Amino acid sequence: MTVLSDLPDETLERILELVTSNRESLENVSLVNSRFNKIVFPLLVRQWNNSQECLEPSIERLALHLLRNPDLRRHVERLDLGYLRPLHDHDPDSADLSPESLAALADAAEKDLNLPLGQVRHVTLQPWNSEEVFDMAYARSFLHLPCIQTLCAYGLFDDLDNGSESDDNELPLTNLVDYVLPFPVSTSPITELTIVGCLRSGVPDFITACRSLRKLNVRVDYGLGIYGMPDQNELAEAVIKHKDSLEDLDLDISIMNFPNPDPVLEETYSQLSRIRTLVVHIADFFKGAWSKGVEDCVKVVLDRIPKDIQVLKPRSHRFIESWVSSSNDVFLEPYLEGIIELLEEAGPQGRFSKLRVLDLSEAFVDDPIMFDIKRVKQLARSRGVKVLLHY
Repeated sequence: MTVLSDLPDETLERILELVTSNRESLENVSLVNSRFNKIVFPLLVRQWNNSQECLEPSIERLALHLLRNPDLRRHVERLDLGYLRPLHDHDPDSADLSPESLAALADAAEKDLNLPLGQVRHVTLQPWNSEEVFDMAYARSFLHLPCIQTLCAYGLFDDLDNGSESDDNELPLTNLVDYVLPFPVSTSPITELTIVGCLRSGVPDFITACRSLRKLNVRVDYGLGIYGMPDQNELAEAVIKHKDSLEDLDLDISIMNFPNPDPVLEETYSQLSRIRTLVVHIADFFKGAWSKGVEDCVKVVLDRIPKDIQVLKPRSHRFIESWVSSSNDVFLEPYLEGIIELLEEAGPQGRFSKLRVLDLSEAFVDDPIMFDIKRVKQLARSRGVKVLLHY
């Protein structure tokens, strides 16, 4: 039986990397002996979770630690910053550092430290309060990190840049431009991007800043009580720039009128050559307008669905919230008929032969009374498609 202490340092380091990223566990390992402490020391900064769910030391402590130990900077790979406050809301007394340490950090900020976070691959940003927002300008600086792969930003508000007349943006000691960078253009190495908040004009710039996105998730957070919707034309142009790389697209944005009488974004989905998972509003696959007493007023447009799609999730929170159990619903009927048409084109010989999962859990209830729901389930089974419904 192999004894851990008999293994070479490189092997031990690799084992610890794979076994745990928990700071407390790593600190316990470091207490074994001086050799283990030397191996663990760089791993303690690999993942810094300064969020509401953990008890890691503050980000100020990390900055000071990296200032005093420059060799550790290349080991930082993941940052979870969960206590972000806007500059105007900064409280100097809340800093977890001595005046001397703060002065040292301030002095270091004026110098070129040769990208102290140059190896960071994953960043999560969220405000200190779930009901708060922070300026998108703070988040875009992370787009410039040379090795970043994943950026998740929650609570974004992209109108603060233009609201310079607001008292909230008056900074008594410094200027916002000292802390932020402009958007890069198609140069950021990010491959997975998640942005959530009150999203208006800034979303397309975030998307086009990335060189080659594989996964994109854009969601308007209605819980913020501030409403906004990205421009559909600009968003479509931004998404189509990644048509040869996007594999997973999830757009949860407000729909003013559905089906959209002027579809633009909806026409881009079928152009995504590598897309495998698509999660969008169900109305994006339909045309027309519902009218009482008029048949076939809303029709599915199967050409908008990528032919190689594997996982499809059309959503509509409104359908779920207003669900009334009955054998037939005249408003929902054209949408359910569209889903049935889609399933008829699934299966080994169909147009959508690669479709494996049809997730309707955010659109339709698994209602045993409704005939079309029964038909959807039967047809999915016969075509080898797993269908998910809301319970």
